[in-house]
Amino acid sequence: MKKLILFVLVAAAVALFSRCEPDDGSDGQAFREPIIIEGFVYANEPVTRIMLSKFHGSGSLQSTPISDARVVVEQGDKSFNLQISDSVPGLYVQADTTHVPDGNRTVTVKIDYGGARYSAFSAMPEEITGLQISESQIFIQGSTDDQVLTELTWNPHPGGKYCVFLRQDGRNVPLGGSSTFGTMDSPFGRILTTPNLGLEARAFPSKGSFTLYVTAVNEDYAQLYAAPPGMNLAGVPGNFSGSVGVFTAFKGNLVELEVY
Repeated sequence: MKKLILFVLVAAAVALFSRCEPDDGSDGQAFREPIIIEGFVYANEPVTRIMLSKFHGSGSLQSTPISDARVVVEQGDKSFNLQISDSVPGLYVQADTTHVPDGNRTVTVKIDYGGARYSAFSAMPEEITGLQISESQIFIQGSTDDQVLTELTWNPHPGGKYCVFLRQDGRNVPLGGSSTFGTMDSPFGRILTTPNLGLEARAFPSKGSFTLYVTAVNEDYAQLYAAPPGMNLAGVPGNFSGSVGVFTAFKGNLVELEVY
């Protein structure tokens, strides 16, 4: 998700203040440092991706992780309390994984920080069906960087927008050539408007075992990527009041891939 972090930092670089709702029940508005929220819930999995940070507002693209917020994800009558990660600053993860969010109901996140509450909700998108991969084993050696080695296809949704995320499993052998993974040129995390994606050798960060997570995306997530950079904080697309960023749910299907 490095591309999203980079985008929201650029979008917030010209913003000096942020409005949010005080939690004391008053009708006033409090000015605070802009906060940056990157929140994702994957259906039928523990919540492991609520990232919080503060923007300095000094004109630079630097931010400071927030480690003292209270973060809760709710779905129906269930609440999932999140705690700060021991290894990643600003990352909040589900503490008790006895229950996880299902793929059928809307999820809500509530964040209490600095005397204010930030909240947003997201419906689960329609599930991907008919997912196929043309080659489940691909060989990097001997291929060119821009050669399509395998293609994902799935059944289209009316007006659908999609994303493919890459998850690495197990061993990691660095590639000899250049890789677009984690950059703005990466095909992973990009908004797709057609139900297919061809993957080139340079799309992968290494050789090894991977899982490809294919999901439809909600409009909030799609609009954040479609927004032009350089706008002030008040105009940045997103579904939080008083912050920049987005909270959204994914409901994907998986396919395995071996890269040699």
